[in-house]
Amino acid sequence: STLAALLCASGARLITDDVLRLEPDGNGFRCLFGTSEIRLRQEAAALAERFPTAVTETTADKRLAVRLDNSCGSQPRLHAIVIPHPSRTTKALRLTRLTQLQAFIALARYPRVLGWQASEPIRHQFKAFGRVARSVPVFDAEIPWGLTFPPELPDMLLCGTGLYGRRAEVMA
Repeated sequence: STLAALLCASGARLITDDVLRLEPDGNGFRCLFGTSEIRLRQEAAALAERFPTAVTETTADKRLAVRLDNSCGSQPRLHAIVIPHPSRTTKALRLTRLTQLQAFIALARYPRVLGWQASEPIRHQFKAFGRVARSVPVFDAEIPWGLTFPPELPDMLLCGTGLYGRRAEVMA
């Protein structure tokens, strides 16, 4: 969520926070809008100041919910997936484009999939991961992390994924 807030503060449009639903569209995918809130932990709550017109409120778990406008009617195309790995020891952004097999494995590791027991949803999900891994670039990103973030981080991330110059849209 913190990375999504950083990207949105730099002009990206929020698609959802936490889980992204996709819809197949020819050779690619379209993103379905989800929640319009970014939930920031107290350490990152100062990022809310970058959204002066946003509605904010404290959640039950003491996070700061920042409600952003994602009321665009069109479903944006999915151009890339970035799997962030925040690091307090990394000094510079390190982006690696994953092979199709690496991308498939990385997508299958998410906690929303682990532990499933029913075979049909698992089969369906794994087929979907394969389609995504074949058609969308997936990047592993080791990101310098701390209470202050490098101001150039959003631009570096967009440049490294080839998305700079497109209207950036993010999923946290």
